Amino acid sequence: MEETTDPIQITPGTEGRLIVRLPFSPERVAKIKTIDGRRWHSPEKYWSVPHGGDMPARLPALFAGERVELAQEIRPKNIVPSDLLERVHEAVRSRDLSPNTEEAYIGWIRRFTQHAGPRPEELGEAEIGRFLSMLAVDAHVSASTQNQALHALLFLYKEVFGKEIG
Repeated sequence: MEETTDPIQITPGTEGRLIVRLPFSPERVAKIKTIDGRRWHSPEKYWSVPHGGDMPARLPALFAGERVELAQEIRPKNIVPSDLLERVHEAVRSRDLSPNTEEAYIGWIRRFTQHAGPRPEELGEAEIGRFLSMLAVDAHVSASTQNQALHALLFLYKEVFGKEIG
């Protein structure tokens, strides 16, 4: 996917819909078209999607690896506990991993908790498998992106929780 400085913006719309403004690329259009009930608003040049269910968590996963700005009022409520984030930061820094790796791992851990719930230490291989399947099937992310997500979660379980997965 080509680099862009413009983020994908997701904001509340009207009539139970979310507005999705994304810089044009055939890949992004193909991804948004996988969502049932999506609509293109030609005069305003944005997409809208139904706001129901897990859509506020699903959209960032759909565009995994890209900069996504989700309006505060529609962010999923089950966010990563701050003590868990601090433990992840400490584990990354103690292993002298790069700031880019730290940012990527934190992003994947956030997405995972939005998908699975705010207490990932109580989950295991089955939920990780469901999350990775969702990325592959629903979000249509590449194998390399799925691999990055897997490594972030393996790091979380091994280095932060002290559990071996897989």
